[in-house]
Amino acid sequence: MRLPIRALSRSVDTDHPAPSATGDCPTPGEVLTEIGLLLMIHLAVAFAVTVTLRMLGIA
Repeated sequence: MRLPIRALSRSVDTDHPAPSATGDCPTPGEVLTEIGLLLMIHLAVAFAVTVTLRMLGIA
């Protein structure tokens, strides 16, 4: 059984540009800000746990 040639080729959608061309990607500053916020939250929780454990005499 032979496949029709049309079944083997892919049509290209030119109406939708690539995601990088639409500006959907975050800027490096936005990425670094988000990383900084997550790091700050993580360190604050770790500090709170450490202080709590020391106050209870566990650590």
